[in-house]
Amino acid sequence: MIWKKSALSILILLGFVTQFFMGPVLVWNIWVLSIEATFNCSRTEASLPFFLVTLLLSFAGVFIGFIVRKLGTHKSLSLSLLLMGIGLILASYSRSFQEIAIFFGLIYGAGVSIGSLSSLTLGSMLPKRRGTVTGIIAAGVTIGMISMVGLHEIINNWRAEFLTVGIFTLTAGITAILYSRSSYGKYGEELISSKDSTQRSIEVKPIQILRKPSFYMLWLSYAVAFPFGLFASANLAPLIAKTMANSTFNVALSVILLALSNMAGRLITGRMIDMIGSLWIYALYMLSILGGLILLLTSLLNDTLQVVLLVVGAIGAGLSYGGFLVSLPLTTRRFFGREFLFVNYGILFTSFGFASLLGSIIAGYDYDITKSYSMVLILYIILSVAGTMFFKLAFSLLDRHEDRKR
Repeated sequence: MIWKKSALSILILLGFVTQFFMGPVLVWNIWVLSIEATFNCSRTEASLPFFLVTLLLSFAGVFIGFIVRKLGTHKSLSLSLLLMGIGLILASYSRSFQEIAIFFGLIYGAGVSIGSLSSLTLGSMLPKRRGTVTGIIAAGVTIGMISMVGLHEIINNWRAEFLTVGIFTLTAGITAILYSRSSYGKYGEELISSKDSTQRSIEVKPIQILRKPSFYMLWLSYAVAFPFGLFASANLAPLIAKTMANSTFNVALSVILLALSNMAGRLITGRMIDMIGSLWIYALYMLSILGGLILLLTSLLNDTLQVVLLVVGAIGAGLSYGGFLVSLPLTTRRFFGREFLFVNYGILFTSFGFASLLGSIIAGYDYDITKSYSMVLILYIILSVAGTMFFKLAFSLLDRHEDRKR
């Protein structure tokens, strides 16, 4: 029993560490101006590495799922750390924005894609406390993001920062490989891959989920759930600058609160799904609606109330966004089983990619026309309401299918 708990604990720690070293993706904006000045390139060119990572993370999941299923969780996490470490080290020596796009965008991005899928599905492979474990692992990326901001304040040199984090990531990858080849590591992999007593008798293959109406309802529910959190992550600072005169302190405070509430949303959602199941996801939709309404009201009130509303709105956006990310692999297992979880999760995660691309386009286009975020927030409130309905329909279809099987 002690061996079993220790082996699983180390594997969970490895998933957390992998998420931690994905932090640079979320804070790419702190390096954009420096990279732009270093290579004398445009803002679009300096943002290309981030775009490539996002593209791989969002749409390569189907192929990554097959890789993870073939290699296993342990080897996939180790490979992820190696690729991320090598990509960051090479990126620190880049001589042009094209090179940094290849090293950071493609090599580091491939590591992020493999690591994200293998670490977030790790908890869902367990027989119990799946949500709690998934929430703990997913919190690693937020801690990594905050740590990267702290490192940037200390070093303030993007090359040195990439090199430093790359060396630590590569070291973690080599350590993970050595551990996975030990008898202890192999035992942990066996525990993850073996069947458990709660495993469903009917497992849905990847090709089969495309024939299920419940999949499309579920995909739509998440595709309209993510845009509000993504909007807050990308546009909270300009939203505050637009609505408030004294924005410096409030921007910093709100961004920190958004990050911390994102982490809290991951931890709370994991625990609540273990306790009350998918009912908690309806609460996440309610948080999205409430957060959107609160941010919408900021332009109508005085400065004192604006500060309070912006803080509350940022917290609501962070809680719901982090919660939806954690719930996705858990919901995938609930709907489609455990055996093909890696691939099925990769397919369903394309909803995040769709939300990322469409959400950013809509927000930017609407602001260019109206010079206001009001219409965007109203749209996201409507989408959150629609997401609740899609999610309810998905579960109704699932319950009807399970009743026929009994």
